Amino acid sequence: YCEEMLPRLMEERERFKSIVDSYYAERQKVMNESFMVVKNCKVMQDNVKLFASLENLNQLFGKSLGWKTQDEFDAMMISDEAFCL
Repeated sequence: YCEEMLPRLMEERERFKSIVDSYYAERQKVMNESFMVVKNCKVMQDNVKLFASLENLNQLFGKSLGWKTQDEFDAMMISDEAFCL
């Protein structure tokens, strides 16, 4: 039985490895692009794109920034509430 199933298991392992590699390659691509945008936005002082890029990074990990505009960010910073992601 093992001899019969081994080729199938090896094939499934390769298919799974391909899926995982593709998944992490896409995540790496999004992270690289987002960090490049962050770097450029800091130079250009474009907070709208900066916050959007940071939100993309957070979404990769199932989180959200909690703000979308400079005004929302400023309000959060002066608030006495605890900061939670």
